[in-house]
Amino acid sequence: MQKIIVTDLTRFSEKNPDIVCIAGIDKETGQCIRPMPYLKKTDCQTLGICPRAILSGIFTPFLTQHNPHWEDRKYESLRYQGLSNTSEFKAILSNDLSDSLEKGFEISLPYKQRYIPVDHILSKSIITIKVDPHYVQFIKNDYNTGGKLNFFDSSGRDYRFFPITDLTTHNMIEQHQNFSQLNAFLHAQSEVYLRIGLSRCWNKPNTTEECYWLQVNGIYSFPHALIEII
Repeated sequence: MQKIIVTDLTRFSEKNPDIVCIAGIDKETGQCIRPMPYLKKTDCQTLGICPRAILSGIFTPFLTQHNPHWEDRKYESLRYQGLSNTSEFKAILSNDLSDSLEKGFEISLPYKQRYIPVDHILSKSIITIKVDPHYVQFIKNDYNTGGKLNFFDSSGRDYRFFPITDLTTHNMIEQHQNFSQLNAFLHAQSEVYLRIGLSRCWNKPNTTEECYWLQVNGIYSFPHALIEII
């Protein structure tokens, strides 16, 4: 049995509103694990799955793993074991920290590029980065009410219009819709960590070129969590 702390609880497109993806970090090894197959929202509610939740289970690698989603694991006997405290959760994120987005994904990205080519070999599909709270900004998404995110990573590189797949934050933004207040809250925090993940393989718009889209899987602030604004 392994225990993971849930760091990613992500939504799918509007076409799949009842399915979520979870990922967490093993408390002992620091390994990131993505339980597969995907869970239903009702399963998450039954099990008490949310960010910071501690889950135990048997997580087995697939016989065939596919770049870049090396974290995928078959799961058995998934059980809720309570919530990690703030210090424990922050330590999990800090220990997984990449120096920058590009270093985390081992790639040099052209400015404004928000995807990674499908032929780029990676060692992981989810990373943690730390960003300056004063330079994180929620912005309106013209296609839905969930918003997008602008930020600077620790290298000073700015990234814009990243889609937010973080289910908790997406739902909160849909309810709140006061972007000025949301941004002011983040700017007042001491630390902000982002979980940045890669989608499954998609075609770039109007092309047959395949890629992995970059997306914000989790937004975590300290000393106060963004969810406290509700």
